[in-house]
Amino acid sequence: MIHKKERGHVGYYHNLTRFAKNQLKRLCWVEKSPKSNEVTMSVDETAIRRWADRHECRSRLPILVRRLIRETTESLVSMRFPGNEAVDLPGLDGQVECEAGTVWVPKGRSVWEMGCNVDPRSKADDDYRKRTKKTPPDQRENTAFVFVTPRRWNGKEDWIKERRAEGAWATVKAFDAIDLETWLDEAPATSRWLGEKLGVAWPGLKTPHEWWNSWATASVPPLSIKLVSSRPHNEQQVLLQKLRDREQIVPVQADDRGEAVAFVVQWRLRGSCDAASALTASVRFGLGPVIRLVAPKPARSRFACRSAASPV
Repeated sequence: MIHKKERGHVGYYHNLTRFAKNQLKRLCWVEKSPKSNEVTMSVDETAIRRWADRHECRSRLPILVRRLIRETTESLVSMRFPGNEAVDLPGLDGQVECEAGTVWVPKGRSVWEMGCNVDPRSKADDDYRKRTKKTPPDQRENTAFVFVTPRRWNGKEDWIKERRAEGAWATVKAFDAIDLETWLDEAPATSRWLGEKLGVAWPGLKTPHEWWNSWATASVPPLSIKLVSSRPHNEQQVLLQKLRDREQIVPVQADDRGEAVAFVVQWRLRGSCDAASALTASVRFGLGPVIRLVAPKPARSRFACRSAASPV
């Protein structure tokens, strides 16, 4: 995504565009103002709690969770979260398997239950007892139980301690509206998606596809992507190799800022999954703002190479 600045900066940018490596996780673009190191999130805990009162929350909460997992979990192996009309299917609300755990997703296999009930503890207790009864002990000892609610749950930590003390599962986790807000801080693409559903989408935040369409249609007829991608010295492969080699600064020189960004955008739009997996960098225009290019690291899953704007 590209977060556009409110005012123009004619002559502010140098023609040398720098790509600085960092440890980000998901393909998106964010242009940050020189005055701030953070992008303000538009979906907060209050908006999430209000969403919990809407009927659609029940069918879209699994979609929110699976998008958050997909965007923030590098070693995802498999995932299933029925949403929309499939939310009424019998069985688990969700299940995940990943090779390395995160703050949000336990390592190995985890089963997920969720609900929008006004009393989250009652719903969590019901789901916990039901799932514990139906899952054999030999499976539970290697599986984590996770409960998610879009409500604020003040007694959540006590509930987690009580359930973990029982030792029925490998571990027990629970997330409420405050946790979801924190999780969304790490997932700009998902935050934008939810913001659109709630009517609080980020103004000026664009996906690579949207940025390209805006830039290319400034002329009549629109610029072809081949015009930017055609280079005599195989620069696209050079950029890919530099990112693979984890170089801290990768300079890209062009006639102006727009052309430099267009070169990288088209490279991602036309690139393979291998290219997407290598793309983890920040773009700096001289001393000006930074654009973060975020991509998942290679993973043995079908989720690794989906773009930030891909449908759920």
